[in-house]
Amino acid sequence: MHWKLNLSVFTANLIIAGLLFFIFSPAFGLLNVINYVFYVGLFYLIVFIAAFVMRGGFFDAITHSFRKVAHRLAPSRPSTQGWEQRLPPSEVIETSFFRVLFIQTAALIALDLLLLVLYYTAN
Repeated sequence: MHWKLNLSVFTANLIIAGLLFFIFSPAFGLLNVINYVFYVGLFYLIVFIAAFVMRGGFFDAITHSFRKVAHRLAPSRPSTQGWEQRLPPSEVIETSFFRVLFIQTAALIALDLLLLVLYYTAN
């Protein structure tokens, strides 16, 4: 089941990289394809690292403190009521989402490295 999701997301990522290539590329060549696959992979890498840090619990204490201060400053606001029952950021990110991010990041970086090897062996 998960491989179908990962394959469809990977296909969508390749379509996005292809669209970026055809829209913004000054010249059509393998080097520009490598660049745009790298841009999509870099976006996934940044999102994956942010999710990894959030999932590790780094922002839990900070978020708890901000919610506490916001509740003390404006206790009657609906957004600050029930702040103790709200989930910390480490519990918001689900394992399946994290796994998909990891697989997509690894696949895009592997594809980019494969294309780089192909580019440098052809030249």
